[in-house]
Amino acid sequence: MARKALCIIQENQAQLTDILGNDIEIISFYINNLLEAPISTKNSYYERDEQMFKNTVFLTDLFCRGNQRAVISCHLMHANYQTVYSPLYKSFGHYMKDYFKDDYVCVAQTVCEDSAKVINGRSFEPKELSAPARNSIEETFMKFGVNYGYVDAKNLDEIIKIRIQGAHHLPASETDCYIHPKSQIQGLLLID
Repeated sequence: MARKALCIIQENQAQLTDILGNDIEIISFYINNLLEAPISTKNSYYERDEQMFKNTVFLTDLFCRGNQRAVISCHLMHANYQTVYSPLYKSFGHYMKDYFKDDYVCVAQTVCEDSAKVINGRSFEPKELSAPARNSIEETFMKFGVNYGYVDAKNLDEIIKIRIQGAHHLPASETDCYIHPKSQIQGLLLID
């Protein structure tokens, strides 16, 4: 079905472009991705990072002109410059840094206390975040009464413990990880 749809688009490219504008490029790109890079292995999480990169390059090339910038919001485990899971797989941030060089920066975002909307079945519901872990960067901010701010990675310790936001499926004891800020992020943004 996807191949047939792509053939129809290619045969009617001019007419569809007149009607849909840039949307036909997006549709064609999406269908090509379905055909060329299906995520089919148990390691699809890693394949996803490469696909996220390809999607981002396509969309920034399509919509960003000249000196325009794009802010991409995604999980730190994807956005950081190095994968934290295996040296065999590269993170989205690794691909981005390799391709965009100094034009790509990863800013980790964290909070001390808040609630988040999490998926429960087919609906979103608010869920309170667990308290920051002992000796985490969030706990350090709380000790000093810091509610918001930015810290350049150069000014952080060699290794820091940070909460993994968006990991609502994990028990509270597993929602923190250790990162090496100087090699993984540009800086840390606290929004509380």
